[in-house]
Amino acid sequence: MRYYFKGLFRDGSGHPVLGGTASVYLAGTTTAASVYAASSGGVAVNSVTSSSTDGTFEFYVDESDYGYGQKFKVTLSKSGYTSQSYDNLEILKLPWTTSAGVPKFWTYQADALADLTSVNLPDATSGILLFSCNAECGLFLIQTNGTPTKVVGTTNTGTTDSGTVVAVLDIGTGASIKNRLGATGEIRAFYVYN
Repeated sequence: MRYYFKGLFRDGSGHPVLGGTASVYLAGTTTAASVYAASSGGVAVNSVTSSSTDGTFEFYVDESDYGYGQKFKVTLSKSGYTSQSYDNLEILKLPWTTSAGVPKFWTYQADALADLTSVNLPDATSGILLFSCNAECGLFLIQTNGTPTKVVGTTNTGTTDSGTVVAVLDIGTGASIKNRLGATGEIRAFYVYN
């Protein structure tokens, strides 16, 4: 995967420098870095030219060339201008992975979830559930056995099937969001799970 970087070459008065060179190095060194002009294909280069219309420059860094801890330095130069260097730039982003693999996402939206109606989360999963209902919200941890634990929530969220709340309930092998408001609920839910 390649990561995108875009910058703007300006002079000391803030005017764009057109047709300048942006040279890329490993952070804190004069060792040229390998960058690319496109998100895929092409050959590695170590510099790019700023735009002839607005002074912007852009390049891509490929994660297969460097580890995620690698930082970079960009030096901007052009004849007649003072060179500028920007060091310790983070361009490579950490991937969203864990020892258990890549997390999955489940979203749910209902503009009119009827009273006493439920919607089930993916079965036998554990994760973090964030949801809102009629301007109330809650954040819950869900265990694989379906046990919900409220981390934070407004008065209309709970973990038991009682009262006049929107509840997140253990249904045996998973969890469920249930409308107990006594009225229609507008539900928005986002669940990140294993």
